[in-house]
Amino acid sequence: MKSSYQGLEVYLRTHFDIDRIDRIWATQNYRPADHLPYIGTSVGDSNVYIATGFAADGLVCGTAAGSIISDLINGKENRWAKLYNSKRFTPVVSAKTIIKENFQVGKELLKDYPFYDSNTELSQLKNEQSFNIVRSKSRSKPGA
Repeated sequence: MKSSYQGLEVYLRTHFDIDRIDRIWATQNYRPADHLPYIGTSVGDSNVYIATGFAADGLVCGTAAGSIISDLINGKENRWAKLYNSKRFTPVVSAKTIIKENFQVGKELLKDYPFYDSNTELSQLKNEQSFNIVRSKSRSKPGA
């Protein structure tokens, strides 16, 4: 993820007069197919804890995640841990969602493809609020 931000910063500094970038932020509004967040340990490392898939319900799910993860770390039983298990596998529920979402992606791609212009510059696109960019009067060089 860090290299993505670095690449974007190089691009911004190359094409825009920027003094500094104060904040960087990214998020996904992800909701699993079964509509339950994933909370628990990582499949690859039992010392890595996961809390994702809140789909804008962070106040409620974040509190639940804190309780579940705290109990997991302390070796305590938690009545919600099994329901939100980050390692659960739901192929039947997931298949319907995957097919539906990929159909929608294909539809949007076909709808937008005739209007795609590979020469569009970033400066022609709307500013995203995920970057707080401070412009200076002198142009900064990448890596300076």
